[in-house]
Amino acid sequence: MKNFKFMKFLSSILVFVMVLSLLVPLSSASAEESKPFKQDSQSESIIQLKVDIAEQLSLSKDSPTLHESLKNVSKAGVVKGKGQGNRTITGTYGEHTLTFDVFVKQGNGNGNGNGNG
Repeated sequence: MKNFKFMKFLSSILVFVMVLSLLVPLSSASAEESKPFKQDSQSESIIQLKVDIAEQLSLSKDSPTLHESLKNVSKAGVVKGKGQGNRTITGTYGEHTLTFDVFVKQGNGNGNGNGNG
């Protein structure tokens, strides 16, 4: 008889655990927010990058333009070196002296090949 009461008690606990195991996943699923498979939210930096790229692409379709800050650069510049090779170009921008080291290829008939034509 003692064994029968123990089995009845064990069966009751087993039924309780099974019912509880059915209810727990449902309650946790309803508490969790539904997340879409693919999130379309874009960060502000990505949107700004896309705007910048679109602006650069639209500017590249137009004819070449000079940036506003470079319009006041003096036209007088000194080019050192003749023919093909490395050259140093210097110029002024306001009170600043600008120096550029460039490589120049020999002319192809459009000029005299020394950087002056």
